[in-house]
Amino acid sequence: MPNSRGFTLIETLVIMGIFSVLLVSSIPSFSGAIDRYQVRSEADRLQSMIKLARVEAVQNLQRSRICPSEDLETCDDSADADWSEGFIVALDVDDNGTYSEVVQVVQSMGDGSEIVATDTLRNPINSLTFRSIGVLDGIPGAVFQLRLPECEGLVNRNILVGFNGISDVSTLECEQEQEQ
Repeated sequence: MPNSRGFTLIETLVIMGIFSVLLVSSIPSFSGAIDRYQVRSEADRLQSMIKLARVEAVQNLQRSRICPSEDLETCDDSADADWSEGFIVALDVDDNGTYSEVVQVVQSMGDGSEIVATDTLRNPINSLTFRSIGVLDGIPGAVFQLRLPECEGLVNRNILVGFNGISDVSTLECEQEQEQ
């Protein structure tokens, strides 16, 4: 029998079968990674807007505000305002509480995620206002929770904003989210 190189049909089918099993078993971990990336990206985007609101207040020596907005032009001041639908950063140029100059607009998250905003005492908030010196106005701190509809593991994120206006992002387990 001559020396032949290569694989037989059976060997090739066995290798393809093993490869298929490995591929199918890794699909759930890919979808989990995509979910984690989406929430991390949204948390980074929200934290950037919080930082922008603080910087605008200090640079312009005016109060600035980040708030949910349905029309992406004005703040939604209702008690059940939905941060997930989009939000704006606005300046109070006339120092009369109207926040008429919109600085930045952020479209809705669109992936079914939700943003829950509370002060540090767990009371719902519908805006975050910075004084011209960069500290929060009216509340001692804020917590923004970014949640996926079906949470598994360490997917969700917390953004903590201290009285000094400095924010920090942390990972939130699904069980912790329900306790808070």
